[in-house]
Amino acid sequence: MPIQPSLICLALVVGAQLATTAADEAGPDVRPITSFEGRPKVEGGKLVADHATDGRQALLVEHGYASLDFPQDWSGYDYLKADVYTAAKSPLQLYIEVRDRQTTDYWTRVNYTTVVPPGASQLIVPTALYVGEKSRPGRALDRAHVTRLVFSVGEQSSAGLYIDNLRLERDTEPTRVRFDGLWAFDVGPPGSPVMDGFTALDFSKTYTPGRGYGWKNARLWRGFDALQPDPLYQDFLCIEQGGLAIDVPNGRYQVVVNIDSPSGFWGELQRYRRRALVLEGQKYTDAMDLDSFKKRYYRNFDRDDLPGENTFDVYQVPYFHEKQHEVEVRDGQLNIEFEGSDWACCVSSIIVYPQAKADDGQRFLDFVRARRRFHFDNAFKRVLPAPTGELLEASKAEHDRGFVLFSRDPMQDVNVSDRPLPGEVVSELQAAIFAGEYEPVTVSLQPLKDLGRVTVTVGDLQGPAGAKIPGDAIAVGYVQHRLSRVTAEGSVYTIAPRWIVPRQTATVPEGLTRTFWLTVKTPFDAAAGNYRGVVTIEAERGGRASLPFKLTVHKGTLDAVDLPAGPFSHTIDLPWYDDEAAVHNREMASRSLAKLHEYGFTTASGLPVVRYLGFKKGSPQLDFSMGDAQMQLFRRHHFEMPVITYCPLPGLNLYYRDEAAMQAAGFTEYSQFIKTVFTAIENHAHEAGWLPVYWIIGDEPLGDDLTRSAENAEAYRRAFPQGPPLFTVPSSFTGTNAVDPHFRLARATHVVAWNLHDAAAVDLLHKAGGDWAFYNGGDRWTYGVYMYKAAKQYGMKYRLSWHWNATAGDPYYPLDCREDDYAWCNSGPDGALIPSVQFERLGEGLDDYRRLITLARLAEERRDTPAGKRASQLVGEIMASFALGDRAVRTAQIYSALRKRLDEAIEAIE
Repeated sequence: MPIQPSLICLALVVGAQLATTAADEAGPDVRPITSFEGRPKVEGGKLVADHATDGRQALLVEHGYASLDFPQDWSGYDYLKADVYTAAKSPLQLYIEVRDRQTTDYWTRVNYTTVVPPGASQLIVPTALYVGEKSRPGRALDRAHVTRLVFSVGEQSSAGLYIDNLRLERDTEPTRVRFDGLWAFDVGPPGSPVMDGFTALDFSKTYTPGRGYGWKNARLWRGFDALQPDPLYQDFLCIEQGGLAIDVPNGRYQVVVNIDSPSGFWGELQRYRRRALVLEGQKYTDAMDLDSFKKRYYRNFDRDDLPGENTFDVYQVPYFHEKQHEVEVRDGQLNIEFEGSDWACCVSSIIVYPQAKADDGQRFLDFVRARRRFHFDNAFKRVLPAPTGELLEASKAEHDRGFVLFSRDPMQDVNVSDRPLPGEVVSELQAAIFAGEYEPVTVSLQPLKDLGRVTVTVGDLQGPAGAKIPGDAIAVGYVQHRLSRVTAEGSVYTIAPRWIVPRQTATVPEGLTRTFWLTVKTPFDAAAGNYRGVVTIEAERGGRASLPFKLTVHKGTLDAVDLPAGPFSHTIDLPWYDDEAAVHNREMASRSLAKLHEYGFTTASGLPVVRYLGFKKGSPQLDFSMGDAQMQLFRRHHFEMPVITYCPLPGLNLYYRDEAAMQAAGFTEYSQFIKTVFTAIENHAHEAGWLPVYWIIGDEPLGDDLTRSAENAEAYRRAFPQGPPLFTVPSSFTGTNAVDPHFRLARATHVVAWNLHDAAAVDLLHKAGGDWAFYNGGDRWTYGVYMYKAAKQYGMKYRLSWHWNATAGDPYYPLDCREDDYAWCNSGPDGALIPSVQFERLGEGLDDYRRLITLARLAEERRDTPAGKRASQLVGEIMASFALGDRAVRTAQIYSALRKRLDEAIEAIE
């Protein structure tokens, strides 16, 4: 399950231990850790003769884990290696745990995830590791004092893992490609990784004649380790002025510098209006404006990710544009300087070599490129979904037109190489819907050759008594296959159907199964009955197919969603300078709200932004300009229900007691201070006609922060025992332990927002006088049937989930930055909204919820009729079939059967 993004944006500088080369250490280049012969020091697994590569025995881990619990000295070695084998038909996920003498818990040990391909292979793990997780790293592993090594395949492993020849190895190749006159610097903060064959260059390396190189007149802004894509380019120093001096003989030199950022750990994106590389006084300048920034930002938008591609070559090679120039040195010192503010010059590597040794230099550059690719491919393992269906003999008509057509339930993925399952080859498309409702219908093409551009068009649908649903009421888009993380930190990733591009035409090369997503937008005044039309699919390099389309419009209409339900955030901001991007960002916020309202969502977060400016003459000074504009925008888009802030009050810390702000305002009691500030906010809200607000005053606190957050919430509750204003905190709690600090926090807030929860916890909270909401875990179930139970049986106040658009770094490349690109909706370079497949499925969840509230209302209105009693019985039966807390993913077949029963019940009672 994906980790949830932190609600606090921090810049974090973390890293791994400095890599070592063979020249720095004594001893053999290869050192066995243990032999699996005789009686090795291994707990778990079993010794077998199969797949042994070193001696007669190998270690087999069939389920669970095996561990080596004894002191191990890994210092001086670059890699932990093993010969491995698995009979699994698809890559086997492997978890590796490493402890050292400082390990005390989960976060002080290494937790490393990778995959092992089917068959025989070599496992390679860099020893320059950090404790914790890749997306939450801590200190460097103490390689000299390793105490435990664990290999785990999990209890549900599909096949066992054979391990043999477990060893430590030094990397000797860099010494063979280095040469006299070469300077190769890996630039980054202290403790960050150092690329093979490079010298570390951190903040401390100021120029001295004795050293012969170092920073000279350099203004260093900040240092970062983004943890990806490779040891050379993942860490860098942002240099605003001055640079590096190197003492070299006079002559001509090649200088190769990378000043492009891989995007920061938290998604910080490189932007600048001007920057310059200055070599011996010669200035090489780059300029960027809004248009060129957008071109760079969306460079990966209009493409699919394909199984035959190498991710490093497709994304990482074009991501960086190294600066390479020839320069002449006449004074015995080469000066490499930089100009640009903050992120402009993210210097990660500097390579210098004599022009006279150009061939040696090129060999070194080739080595660097290949080594970067090796590290990337070793750190990020791609697994592909197994193709569905069998290779069927195509009919003559299918051969002639060049493709096989099939239709799969929109709740089921159609992956990049899928083939139709039994029963999916169709001669007609069908859908059932209520007037005013949206309904997805998909049609997929398995190409038999390169089809070029394929276009899908939908004709008008003719209905009863001359009624018509025009073809343009059916939106057509195609599904992009894009990279997507399997593990939260991205060590394992795949290709998945991700975005629905709103175009009727898409390229369909051989080997790529393409799905077109049709969204039927039934008019509110559509008459009940059957409608028929034709969907036409035409290939540029193939033939044409016409599919009949039958649409059934049920009697009646569905009630609107009756509680606040929506995403975190409501904007898709372009991360450019505000003075130029403000107009674009406002337009994207407006389009986003229109899309949310169109699909039936009733709330969002990120407003109102109110700036706290302190006190003057006993009164709080508050800037409401942004909050007023946000509220007006929501009103214009017909939102009527409470919204959730999910943004701190600039100038005032809402998450913890801001004692400094209280004292500066002349108060000694925090509740009184809060009451004065928020009374002024509430008064303005009333006068300005704001929507009701739940103010978030915490962020999933843990440990000591949990106590601080509870104390803060208690102060707010004393200030406003009942509200408004109303305050909320995201957290989790299950069970009945009333002395649990998480329950203290829940009881203190007006409405606690729980991710993990159950019926016992909600009952306990209600008895204590509290209320609850549900956040995260967004899917069709939790925005549909489950939401009905939570709201109608357990009093849930609002439903919020991550995230309207939390793309970090490149919005169409999910392996950069700390987390995946969580987004219900993305954006295109022309400002178009690009919905995700998940968003469309969430909309289906809302329609499930609408069916339940509609049926429940009709059952109550007709409670004395047989149909009313049957409807009430059906709702009760559905609610009794699961418990609060049961959020297991349901199958498409379950959703389809449930939808059919609800539709029939509503029609029967209308």
